[in-house]
Amino acid sequence: MLEVKGLHAFYGESHVLHDLNLTVPAGGRVALIGRNGAGKSTLLKSLMGAGPTIQGDIRWEGRSLGTIAPYARARLGIAFVPEDRRILGNLTVFENLKIARNHALSRPMATPEETLEQFPLLGPLKDRLGGVLSGGQQQLLALARAAISNPRLLLLDEPTEGLAPVIVEGMVDDVQRICGSGCALLLCEQSLWFSRRCTDCVHVIDSGRLVFSGAWKEFDAAKGIRERHIGI
Repeated sequence: MLEVKGLHAFYGESHVLHDLNLTVPAGGRVALIGRNGAGKSTLLKSLMGAGPTIQGDIRWEGRSLGTIAPYARARLGIAFVPEDRRILGNLTVFENLKIARNHALSRPMATPEETLEQFPLLGPLKDRLGGVLSGGQQQLLALARAAISNPRLLLLDEPTEGLAPVIVEGMVDDVQRICGSGCALLLCEQSLWFSRRCTDCVHVIDSGRLVFSGAWKEFDAAKGIRERHIGI
């Protein structure tokens, strides 16, 4: 479904990603883990065409995304939940969900009411402004906003950062439910606990380079990788 080959990413003269190669198959669940500053967020922004200058090849179902605008990538079925959530603070929870529905998409999408049923913690907050929500509530709203479009690929950037354990545990169920409909997942995280429960295979990134790729069982056997590149 998604193929990345020889990807280099730059911010100005700063070379952030170096010759990355990875694949997310249809329905696949892939984790990218690494320390802060390793390049995880830069990869997701590169996939969306939202920030870095890139060299290399990004393909969606065999089609190059090189000249496709971010909004058009979203219409292809790629939903991005950024690390800073990007909630519209002057709109209510319900309005944030409503505005996320893109009627130009041909596949069926959920309504805000249906989405609130899937995220029951948001139901009582539907008339509250996004800007006054707690961090955990904003993260749930960001995830619900992505889910409403019935995505084919979900890009999640550090969804557990700064959240209470009870919110993180519930988010596992939310992500699994979204992916249970056939949605693929590329999760960028530092939490091994969360990543294991949401994905089947893992890449490790350090200083903009992939230093490991494999199944979780292989990762568990590669203790040197964990110690050198993650600090565990």
